[in-house]
Amino acid sequence: MSWIYLKQCALFESQYKNGDETNRSAYRNENKRLYELLVKFDQDYMVAGYSSSQSPDLWIQWME
Repeated sequence: MSWIYLKQCALFESQYKNGDETNRSAYRNENKRLYELLVKFDQDYMVAGYSSSQSPDLWIQWME
């Protein structure tokens, strides 16, 4: 999960923001896969304003 998270954060600008529709769709699908893994392993408490079209660093809620 950590690898997917870091990869998605790093690829946001090139794959989603500046990519074509094929790249954006692939990016959203990978974000959805990351979210499903978070839920599967009971880490969904970390997800705040989840949006598959954002970089995951924008939808992670850090615990205090």
